[in-house]
Amino acid sequence: MEFLPRADLLERNGYFGRFCRKWQENRYHPSFSTFRPDEMIVDDDGKSLVVDQEECDRLNAKMEEEYLAMLDQAFPDHILPSRMIERKITAEEESKDEKIAALSRGLFDIMNQLNWTQILLISLHPLSPFLEIGQDYEPFKQARLTLESQGMPHDFKGGIILERAEVVTYLPMLLIGVFVQAVPLAFAPSKDQGIFGAFSDCGMIHTFFSGLIEQRSFEGAATSADLIPEPV
Repeated sequence: MEFLPRADLLERNGYFGRFCRKWQENRYHPSFSTFRPDEMIVDDDGKSLVVDQEECDRLNAKMEEEYLAMLDQAFPDHILPSRMIERKITAEEESKDEKIAALSRGLFDIMNQLNWTQILLISLHPLSPFLEIGQDYEPFKQARLTLESQGMPHDFKGGIILERAEVVTYLPMLLIGVFVQAVPLAFAPSKDQGIFGAFSDCGMIHTFFSGLIEQRSFEGAATSADLIPEPV
């Protein structure tokens, strides 16, 4: 499901943005120039007159018809945020979404089972885009078998996939978050293992990597766009 705000739409298509501004400035858009009963208007001949309800309806319908015709001519594939319509998902998109969901479930399962030392080892690994901690580790095996059974090309041998750029970007935040959360735990009355024992109960690590996995899964997924904006 994808909801595109108006600002993003105008930014994505400068021509469409200029078109909208042009007609809005000229008071051509129906929502900006709707006629009302007993309103003094100037007709096409330059004459001032007061219109009744019937004339208002006629003028408004005519204006909306002209506006939509001009919009279709200027931007045939326009997308507006004013209305949502349903778009059917193709079989290919649905299949890809299912495969990515299966991979995500495997990764989340991994994150729930790893301890802090394994996770830090993964995050600190400087040489490879991904790190193996055991091809026979059951969650890895299940995720790999799921991908292979669905015919999805992959290089998933085990470990958490981390691009080098992501390690550089996220590692400082991760370490800061870990120490902010783990240091108080280390000195809590219920903790007798010290700072390293506190790491094992530190949810910040799991939260961090879970969020990273979720973000990457979303970015890699085919956008379903069940609902896309469309003009009224």
